[in-house]
Amino acid sequence: MVLIFITQLFTNQANRALRQGNLKAVETFRINNRITELANLAFDLEKKLSSHNLTIDSSRFNKLNDSLTILGYNSSALAKAAATPETKVFLTNMNTFIDKQVEMSISILTQSLQNNRLGSRRVLIDSLRKMQLSDDIYVNCLEVQKRLDSELENTLRDNNAQASNLSLFNRLLAIAAIIAILIMTTIIIRRHAKQLQLISDLKAAQRAALRSTEVKDQFLANMSHELRTPLNALIGFGRLLSQTPLDETQKQYANVIGSSSNNLLNIVNDVLDFSKIEAGKLRIEKRVFNIKQLLQDVALMFSASFKEKGIIYRSNIDGKIPEFLKTDAERLKQILINLIGNALKFTDKGSVTLDVSIIWDNDTERLMKLGFSIKDTGSGIPADKTESIFKRFEQLEHATTRQHGGTGLGLTIVKSLVGLLGGNVSVYSEMGKGSVFTFSILTDKLTTEEQHNLNDKLDSKSFELLADLSAYKILAVEDNKTNQLLLSHILRKYNTNVLYADNGEQALQELQNETFDLVLMDIQMPVMDGYVAIKHIRNDMLSQLPVIAMTAYVSADEKNKCLESGFNGYLAKPLEEFTLVKEIQKYLQPETAENRSEAIVTEEDYFLNLVGGDMETAKTFINEMLTQWEVDKKTIEMIYKEKELHLLKPVLHSLRSTFSPLGASHPIYNAISNIDKHFVSGNLDASTIKTFIRTIDGYGKDLIKAYLRN
Repeated sequence: MVLIFITQLFTNQANRALRQGNLKAVETFRINNRITELANLAFDLEKKLSSHNLTIDSSRFNKLNDSLTILGYNSSALAKAAATPETKVFLTNMNTFIDKQVEMSISILTQSLQNNRLGSRRVLIDSLRKMQLSDDIYVNCLEVQKRLDSELENTLRDNNAQASNLSLFNRLLAIAAIIAILIMTTIIIRRHAKQLQLISDLKAAQRAALRSTEVKDQFLANMSHELRTPLNALIGFGRLLSQTPLDETQKQYANVIGSSSNNLLNIVNDVLDFSKIEAGKLRIEKRVFNIKQLLQDVALMFSASFKEKGIIYRSNIDGKIPEFLKTDAERLKQILINLIGNALKFTDKGSVTLDVSIIWDNDTERLMKLGFSIKDTGSGIPADKTESIFKRFEQLEHATTRQHGGTGLGLTIVKSLVGLLGGNVSVYSEMGKGSVFTFSILTDKLTTEEQHNLNDKLDSKSFELLADLSAYKILAVEDNKTNQLLLSHILRKYNTNVLYADNGEQALQELQNETFDLVLMDIQMPVMDGYVAIKHIRNDMLSQLPVIAMTAYVSADEKNKCLESGFNGYLAKPLEEFTLVKEIQKYLQPETAENRSEAIVTEEDYFLNLVGGDMETAKTFINEMLTQWEVDKKTIEMIYKEKELHLLKPVLHSLRSTFSPLGASHPIYNAISNIDKHFVSGNLDASTIKTFIRTIDGYGKDLIKAYLRN
């Protein structure tokens, strides 16, 4: 900007000087021309008036008189316009001569017009001739022109010099501007290079952080597995022990084992949940639930503890709250367990009261905000601690005086979960009088028709465990001997014929030697893990035997990974007896036409359970599935047409994910598994691919009839 300003300033000055020089040159030319005109006019008038035969009439008198007047005026004006003293001298002399000539010429004209005697006029004419005024005028004109030519030459020389200086200055400025641009460009390039380096460093840091996060996640997953495996045995055997005849002391010991095992499981869950929250991986899964049933389950969970401490527990719910709502019931339950557990922990006498009310209700958007209040008569919280208790690892008790234990993560998790459910949490407390924890959540409302349909459906659905599994042979693949023993004790009650393998390799040998109806398979095992084993079962042995994964890696991602790998079902450790037997029963139905029909209904129920019975959500799912299928279908056709069969595997993987909400045993999944076998064996041809596409299209039409045509 400075260079531009300086350039503009000096350019304006140079242009101004050039304009002044040019104006001066023009003025010089103009004066020069006027002098020439004056000299010619003076010579012409003298010639005319110095003739003795001059005849003057009034018209000619006027013309000559006018010419003399113009000659005198212009001469006087030129004398005043002289630019230099030297020029002024000559112009003044010239003006003097012209004045004399004009004066004598007017006298001659006057006498000629008045017809004076020729003698008097001749005297004037002879005097005019003798004075030779025109010669003197001409001489002075020449001198003036010389001076003017000299001035013009100087002016032109100055203009040329000024133009040269301006040109040089512009070149210098151009060079300076180029240098400045180069400097600025260098600075910009260096800054850009630094920015690129910073971006590269940032990406490297992000990759390092991601690797660190992955290592942390892997560590937590391994820790979860290693902790849950012995916990599975502790909790399972504790339950089995409590079901045997025990004396009072033994019952007390069994209760301590069960309580401590559950506490340890809660700690593990807290740590894992907190890690998921920090990593932003904790997912909220909205499903339809019965809020009254949820509150009853929570009350039942704490009933023994309240009874043991002699504390009264009350639960009040606003009668206007619908029985069925839609949100993540498991996370809501987790919040209530944490807060009621804390109230129980810090209350030695009195009561704990849970109140549930409506904050606001929006029928238009089908939303309802609920408020929950957990009030206790415990020890209370100091005023300076009411904010910090929601921070991680923050506890009221000093490390040296701790009485109640805990990780210090419970309230941190509560605050995060409440936020994920669309609400806020707060606390009010007085020392020695107790505390009140209040939180809100946002829930979706069901229509009245959906409420009735859901009631009818739930009333008609009941599940009873099979009393006898003796007709079936199960292979349990589990490397942990304690867990093998636990499975044996659980399944023995149902007369199940179970054979055990310590790893995936042994399982493959057993499957080649004997026939089984179902396989229970751990994921993490030595020699060969569950993922490798299921790959051999599906791809090498081409077996569609039901295989249920058992894993201590508890997450939605892990469940999806199991189902995508070829497992039919998924069980999380620690194993619950009811859940275990229910999952087994799902796949051990007699192969009759009646039961095959029921199996289809089971798959439909699986999908409806997944969407919480919400038909609108079900329709959305089906639409998305069929839309994605159309995209994948075109991709499959193009892959075969271009003979790029190696690109088919990720498409098949995508299809598994697309149709996963239907359940792993749905016919669509079987069709995908079959085409996958052909892909692995290299037996794909046009007929196979066309048959596969027609099959999926057919099932797609069935889905449209079942869900999209009302």
